[in-house]
Amino acid sequence: MRLLVLIAFAACGSERAPLTVVSPTRDATVVDVVAAPASASAVVKDPADAGETLLARLAREAAAIPKGELHKSPPPDAERDELIHKQFSGRCRLERTCGALWGIDCQAAVDGPYYYVRPLATGLQRITVCGGACMGGRCTNCPPKNEGWTCETY
Repeated sequence: MRLLVLIAFAACGSERAPLTVVSPTRDATVVDVVAAPASASAVVKDPADAGETLLARLAREAAAIPKGELHKSPPPDAERDELIHKQFSGRCRLERTCGALWGIDCQAAVDGPYYYVRPLATGLQRITVCGGACMGGRCTNCPPKNEGWTCETY
């Protein structure tokens, strides 16, 4: 992950000193310097994130999690949760992640499905369905160990 560097230089005791913002470019060899009035507020974002789609962000965040690292009950993310509701159901939620893979619970405790998915920049790729789907013989590969799910389940 690229780190942005924000350096603010202000003359001692001067309220009129300019704010200097330094951020590395993609090749990290050239530096852009922008001066702004001291009264301006600085919001610094990674230039690579500008215009990033929700799916691209989710895929990037998932890919950053080391393989086999378990996260139970990930913190809420309104955009992500809305995407899950639209693609699966309003009763579904991200229940856990294992590396770059997600476990989406659609009330499996009361015979609802449990989806294993991989977030990609093109969409949420469904790997397999488990949970209540197993009662109808529709589940296979639960959990999907051949896809990289190495974390505990229930």
